[in-house]
Amino acid sequence: MRRLRATSLALLGLLAASAGLARNALALTACTAAQISSQDPGCPSGTGPCTVTRDFTVTDGCILDFGTRAVTIGATGKLRTAPGAVTIRAGSLTIAPRGFIDARGLAAPVDRGGLVTIQTTGAVDIQKAGSDAGRINVSGDLSGGTLKIVAGGSVTIAGEVNADKLSTAAAGGSIVVDAVGDIVTVLGSVVSAQGGTGGSGSIDFMSRGRVDLGETIDKRRAHASISKLGGAENAVEHGLGVNHVFEVYAPIMSTDGRHALGAYEIYANPKHTETFIASGKRVIWIVVIGVFAALYAALALLVRKASATIKRQATTLRARSRELMDSYRRLEGGSLEAIESLNAPVDAKGPYTAGHSARVQGIALAIAEELGLPRDRLDAIRFGGLFHDIGKIAVPDSILTKPARLDEDEYEAIKRHPADGADIVSHFSRLHDAVPIIRHHHERWDGGGYPDRLSDNAIPQEACIVGLADAWDAMTTDRPYRLALSVDDAATEVRRCRGTQFSPSVVDAFFAAFRRKPSLFEPDAPPKREEPDEPYQVAATA
Repeated sequence: MRRLRATSLALLGLLAASAGLARNALALTACTAAQISSQDPGCPSGTGPCTVTRDFTVTDGCILDFGTRAVTIGATGKLRTAPGAVTIRAGSLTIAPRGFIDARGLAAPVDRGGLVTIQTTGAVDIQKAGSDAGRINVSGDLSGGTLKIVAGGSVTIAGEVNADKLSTAAAGGSIVVDAVGDIVTVLGSVVSAQGGTGGSGSIDFMSRGRVDLGETIDKRRAHASISKLGGAENAVEHGLGVNHVFEVYAPIMSTDGRHALGAYEIYANPKHTETFIASGKRVIWIVVIGVFAALYAALALLVRKASATIKRQATTLRARSRELMDSYRRLEGGSLEAIESLNAPVDAKGPYTAGHSARVQGIALAIAEELGLPRDRLDAIRFGGLFHDIGKIAVPDSILTKPARLDEDEYEAIKRHPADGADIVSHFSRLHDAVPIIRHHHERWDGGGYPDRLSDNAIPQEACIVGLADAWDAMTTDRPYRLALSVDDAATEVRRCRGTQFSPSVVDAFFAAFRRKPSLFEPDAPPKREEPDEPYQVAATA
């Protein structure tokens, strides 16, 4: 009895298992992702991962849009088109070992073969484990099948991709892989058979991040590079025990040698290559360092020679500069002597003007020092005071020594001497600063002077100083047309003309200097105390 019960239970188990296998092998129909979710427990509805575990036939022209979900075609999962085309959209697509996508156009129209279009925002991974491989098979009875993979991430083909043509029609299978990500890796088999009569297959790999494989297929020539291992390649390449490899892509050519059907990807330890490159780098660095050392030595030698040359030239230039300065000083001294020679006859034209220029110079310098003028302006006053009357060399002696009042023409001749003197002195660069002093020392503060009738602050201060010193010496010495004034009377006259003929600030400095150095303002000889023939006019004393 117990044996009968055990046998019955075993039979029931076998029946249940058979029923389950029958259900798994049953081909289901779907046209949308929602229909697959409703029929496959491995792919529940929602936004989570979806694993296709059952066999689905997808109607021609349908779109399986899984949105951003990660979709896996499991070991027992299959997607077939009957007949024609299917489009799969997902966040990423993985075809597990023994998983399968099949688009066979068994009854497709003559103008269209089988078509699989895979669009993902992430990676596409066709896996392989041992002898079990995930597969994509695209073929057409009447025309070549087409596979299009447009991936936002990397594309890894470790399993099989077959766009083989089954009949002898003119068109061959075609494969287009467009990876927007970093890499297209082919570790398995990619087949696009050649067509029959005049037909040809094609493979087009387009990697936006890494172009070695695409160029190998497209240009039908090998490419090599040293690369770090990427995440999609770790399963195979990390077995080499290195974190980067020497990769070589070699095309697999058709029998007629005209088309590349695929590519071999060969990995090697880059140690020896890197050692060779490193030794080459060392040689290059040694050569570069040697060249720079030679250039530095040449430059140092050139700089040393140039420095010695510059030093010699600088010594020669300094010596010539000293000679030039000595010559300039001699020339300047000769020029001043020439000017003094021209000025001497002016002082010597009569006994009344002897020593006049020297006395004006001394009084003017005392006033300027009292005003605190800087050294360069004192130098201008020194020459302006000494040569202020040099223009009188052009005035006839008869006018300069006339004992009576000058007529209008004679006075106009006298009034020209400041401008004439300035013109004479302007030809000597050493006396350039004295030119405005000589020209304007007869201007009046109230604008009634000559030659330009300047007034107030328009008159150079140095000219105001020399003008007052000139008037003081004229008042305190005998002249042909009148006798000298006493110091007190002359001082009274200066105070009276403050703000009219003379600058107020210059008059104040004059009396300060007078109190500090009274002897400088005394006349050389006591004047004769005779009444002048006519009233004294300060403006006419110069």
